[in-house]
Amino acid sequence: FKATFDKQSGLLTSYIYKKQEYIHNGQGPQPFFWRAPTDNDYGAKLPTRLKAWREASYQTPKAESFNVSKDGDKSIVKVTYRFPQVDAQWEITYKVFANGIIKVDNRFVAEGTETPMIPRVGLRMQLSEILNDLTYYGRGPEENYRDRRTSQFIGEYTTPIKDLYEPYIRPQETGTKTDLRWWRVLNISGNGLQFVSEAPFSASALNYTIESLDDG
Repeated sequence: FKATFDKQSGLLTSYIYKKQEYIHNGQGPQPFFWRAPTDNDYGAKLPTRLKAWREASYQTPKAESFNVSKDGDKSIVKVTYRFPQVDAQWEITYKVFANGIIKVDNRFVAEGTETPMIPRVGLRMQLSEILNDLTYYGRGPEENYRDRRTSQFIGEYTTPIKDLYEPYIRPQETGTKTDLRWWRVLNISGNGLQFVSEAPFSASALNYTIESLDDG
């Protein structure tokens, strides 16, 4: 396998395993705070009140610092980002093991006393178009969010990624699953990437970019 990082952006731009590239267009995991606004968001005027987080999400990724070191059988890449719009800092550490596993640790600090509410804290990435199916252990099978997650039950679910989009009357945030233990995006042969967290997490996978769903 081969993992490639860009020193300027700090992004993991390529992950090749057994000659298969899994990251699309160099868009590896990137700190992201925004979501496509929902009907309720517009009612609360959040696209206006929280626009600083939108600006922070879409600023061109530029590493404030980029450091590489070795520790036994693993390489450690540590990247720091700063978001002046919201007086925040994000430190992301990649531990790249010899077997292809990458452990990702994140530390995020919003230092400003006037910083507005954060829509979302997470990582966004674009994956190869060969990954069309999803298998996960968490709440499902329908979309579920923190405020109404108990309407769905914890179990193992499999679905085509194209079916995760909910056809709301107006395009908006959609398709998230919560209380996840693991999350696999797979190709037709059953090969792909698995994401695991030390604590339950939320994730979504869509055939659409956030920008294409955001009419705000």
